[in-house]
Amino acid sequence: MKINYSISDLWKIFWHNIIIVILSGVLLGGATYLFFSHRQTATYTAQRTITVYHTGDVTKEANLIQADVLSMNTYASIINDPVVMTPVYNDMKATKNFSYTKKNISKQVVVVPAPNSASMTINTTANDPAVAIKMANVTAEVAKDTLPQYIKHSAKIRLLANANQRAVSKTVIPNVKKLSIYGLAAGVVLGALLSFGIDLIRNQRK
Repeated sequence: MKINYSISDLWKIFWHNIIIVILSGVLLGGATYLFFSHRQTATYTAQRTITVYHTGDVTKEANLIQADVLSMNTYASIINDPVVMTPVYNDMKATKNFSYTKKNISKQVVVVPAPNSASMTINTTANDPAVAIKMANVTAEVAKDTLPQYIKHSAKIRLLANANQRAVSKTVIPNVKKLSIYGLAAGVVLGALLSFGIDLIRNQRK
């Protein structure tokens, strides 16, 4: 059966479908925002850099420094080992808002050696900026005392500037804005499918 539509009918159908698509997008995008905004968590990362150095004969010192550069990944592993992490935990456990255990504290510490350098940066992450700052400084202090025991050639550890509030970075997860955009897009697609389905059913009835 042939169905004739006037311009007025087509205009009404168009706006009807547009309204469905917009409402669907706004509703799903808004629901996504409300759902994830109440589930956001913030983490804070503090940093402190340490360097390995030697004193004495300049030529010998240069050779030892080169050996250190090649061993920085090993030194970083030592810092993440219980020989360092256990004393750090013992120092941190009474700290306000510190919520980590002796077993999982090492997951909060990431040591990154600088390329072609005898230095590395200790990155500590926590749910409280003060905890992250203290953990970075305590880890550096313990590493300063512990690392020389595992370096065959007599090396010393120099601690650079203390971790402080100004250098703390904040990460918020999940990204509510991005997820809301995804929800909006999904709502638009769902609205388009819904309006198409409604039109299809209507046409079948005529």
